[in-house]
Amino acid sequence: MDVFITHPDPHHIGGLSIFSEVKIYFGKASRVKNPDNYKFLEDNDLILVGAIKVHAINTPGHRLGHTSYLIDNEYLFSDDLLRLKAGKVKPFFKFISADFTQLLESLRKVAKLENVKMLLTAHTGYTTEFDKAIEKWKF
Repeated sequence: MDVFITHPDPHHIGGLSIFSEVKIYFGKASRVKNPDNYKFLEDNDLILVGAIKVHAINTPGHRLGHTSYLIDNEYLFSDDLLRLKAGKVKPFFKFISADFTQLLESLRKVAKLENVKMLLTAHTGYTTEFDKAIEKWKF
């Protein structure tokens, strides 16, 4: 089994200890205890899990090592990079982000992705209208 973690906040990694014989991936800049137990991904790394392609996209801002994952070039797991409000992409909350300027740069980076069929967030749901939701950030 492969588990892809966007960032090591406690509410995202609290259950990792229940997994045995599993590959656990983080973004390279993530700060974790016992780093020898994990695999770390660079920006644009591609991992094959069977026939599924997992593309790592470095999206720092909320946390230094925050990583989003594009699955099969169609499904974007953005986690705490952004939030959805009334069908539109908004940056994740400034007051709990490590570097808000960097978060905005990461948001503009993912806005350039093409052919995304579904955007999935950690806390505010998902949309199947990626281009419409993120159009404000495509500059």
